[in-house]
Amino acid sequence: MTLLDGLRSDKHSEQLQSATEITRILSEGMQGNITFAAADLIQSGVVDRFIGLIRDEEFPRLQCEAARGLTVIAAFKPDLLVYCNAGPFLVKLLASSRYYVREQAMWALGNLAGHSIHRDYVLKSGVLRPLLSQLYEDTNLSVLRIATRTLSNLCYGMLPPTFTRHPSPVVLSPVLRTIGIIVTVNNHQSQVVIDCGALHILGDLLTRAYERYIKADTFLTISRITTGFTEQLQAVIDANLIPRFVYLAQNNELDLKKEGVWAISNVTAGGSHDQIIYLVQQGCIKPLCDLLVCPDVRIILVCLDGLENILNVGEANIGEVNDYCQLVEDAQGLEKIQNLRQHGSYEIYAKALKILETFWHDE
Repeated sequence: MTLLDGLRSDKHSEQLQSATEITRILSEGMQGNITFAAADLIQSGVVDRFIGLIRDEEFPRLQCEAARGLTVIAAFKPDLLVYCNAGPFLVKLLASSRYYVREQAMWALGNLAGHSIHRDYVLKSGVLRPLLSQLYEDTNLSVLRIATRTLSNLCYGMLPPTFTRHPSPVVLSPVLRTIGIIVTVNNHQSQVVIDCGALHILGDLLTRAYERYIKADTFLTISRITTGFTEQLQAVIDANLIPRFVYLAQNNELDLKKEGVWAISNVTAGGSHDQIIYLVQQGCIKPLCDLLVCPDVRIILVCLDGLENILNVGEANIGEVNDYCQLVEDAQGLEKIQNLRQHGSYEIYAKALKILETFWHDE
């Protein structure tokens, strides 16, 4: 029985054995070791047969092996997969309950998308939403790694703001969450996003009449970038995002106010003295004081941290009189900080007491 006969067998064991051997031959042949054998297999219609096998949901191991064969072909002969319209069938595998099937399908789609002339074909096959669904925090690390690679191939050579300019919230929301995951990894990943020009696009989203959850996702993404180093914070400032933080932190629903003060506090924690002075000039003290009466303990601590960082800069940069203390008083912040000495949280009490003793010596 030939290998192709094995693929056409009614027995799953024979199909799997033949698929495994064919994939090995293809892998070696595509790399120039057994060119004629690989060429013969391709000409014999093995791609169509592999597509048929990945549709067999009763045997996940066979689906995986057939997808592995398509992965090899996608890397070296992608036109064949497009001609046979393998894309939609590989995309369907992303819904498999077996992680190893999803992994192999993503490898194949990533290899196909890696050829820029076929990237749009992969997108039109419906890959984006099921691919983004693989990027949740509880995802298997291996799945997350391959999904990120595939997403990278889909974005290669494409202006990153393309998706963030899409008018539909159905597209914007998962894209924003994906960018948020990327910038959470490390400062290098954040810099890649900044270098792509994403900050100006994200800032633009804050000014549009999108639903609250789109603005919240946008705020969260930018807030994560503000945890970076000084140069990245400067990029946020240069994109004119600080005034938008301040505005939204004073003029929106509570959850958006929280995201706003969190971003402001992040900048005070990692910013230079000049950057913090700029924050004060943009009016950031008032929203930090406003949320000192928030029921969320974490937010109160974030606001106290931000105010303490600002007051420290006032002590160092302004001279004998800390003018920032007066700005806090003008925003009714002093009274609120004094009241926090009665708060049920010891951490809040201790932080408030420290600020009062440090900057209002006899209060």
